This record gives sequence, structure tokens and C-alpha cells, in this order.
Amino acid sequence: MSEKLISILHVDDHPMVLQGMKALVATLDNIRVVASVSDAFQALDYLKTNEVDVVFSDISLPDVNGLELVKRLRKEYPKLKILMVTTYNDMGFLSQVIKNGSNGYLLKSAIGADIQEAVKTVMAGGTYIDRQLGALNNDFLTSKLNNNLPFITSREKEVLELIAQGLTNQAIANQLFISITTVNTHRNNLLLKFDVPNSAALVKIAVENKLI
Repeated sequence: MSEKLISILHVDDHPMVLQGMKALVATLDNIRVVASVSDAFQALDYLKTNEVDVVFSDISLPDVNGLELVKRLRKEYPKLKILMVTTYNDMGFLSQVIKNGSNGYLLKSAIGADIQEAVKTVMAGGTYIDRQLGALNNDFLTSKLNNNLPFITSREKEVLELIAQGLTNQAIANQLFISITTVNTHRNNLLLKFDVPNSAALVKIAVENKLI
């Protein structure tokens, strides 16, 4: 008797990523991408009338980001399995998505065997962490996942301190000798990690928790 086919809804705003994942998953046993959508609203609309076993979601999505989507999916579909599939090889994002209710974290560099293992792990009730992050010291990993605050890199902490001083992106770039694009990326990542809408809220939570 054959195993039940595991159905996947994939959420990503890059058509090539959606096509590539669908093609890759098609080569795996008993797993198929049954729908691909480009944003959180389309995902929620699809799930109103269709059932799937697993949702793959990127973190960076237009309008509503993947962190918010996970929280809403966990609330509305408590039995649904959710895997974040992202380029962010970052403990801060890992800790945040697990806290928000994701069942796992997979990097877009994953090969077919990794995807199959991730899907089977979450379907069995486990939590899957990409081996590139899972190779970290287990005590460190556990402490970060159990901490109420996301992990931030030393560079992000430097940017956070300068944001708190009221410096513009250009001024921060000049002081740290990095590009303004890099500063903007760090600022946006901090907003995502702390799940806040703007820099004022970011500074407030940083001060309250003695991060700066």
C-alpha cells in the first residue's frame, strides 16, 4: 500500500523560486506542491477552500511578511505544518519563526533530500532546523530559541545603537564604512526580527531590554 501523498502550498514572491521548488519536489517520493502563490493574502484565500498538509513560506513577502503569516496560520489552522524556506542563514530569524509557530526552518540552498527530510520530520510532529543552522552548539541553539528576544549579530547591534542615536542611514553608513544599502538591509532585518513596525518601536524595545 502506497504512502499518502503530502500536499504543499508554497508562498514566495519570486516566480523562479516557485517554479524551481515545484520541479524539485516533483522528483521526491509522496510529496507534491499543489499550489504556488506570491503573497500572504493569496495563501490565506487558498486555505479557505483548500486543505494542504504543509505550507512552505518565505520570510520576505510583499505587504504581510512571513513572520506575520506564520502567526496567523498557527492561530487559524493549528494542525497545519509550516516550514519557513528562506535565504536567511540567521539565528535571529530562526528563533523568531519558531516562536511564531513554525514547525521548521529550511534554507533555499537545500537539496531534495533535505526537503524530503524536513517535510517528513514536521509531518511526524518534530521540528526541523536546516543542518547549516542545526550544526551550531545545541546549548546555544536551545538558549536562543527559549529566549524572549531574537538573536542579533554584532553588526546589527552596532546599527541598532546608531539608530537609537538618531543617525540617518547615510550617517550610519559613513560611520561604519559600509554602503547605505547594507545599512537599510540591517535596519529592515532588525524590524523583522523584533516584529515592530518602525525604528521608534525598535529603539523602545531595545532600551526596555537593555540591548543598548
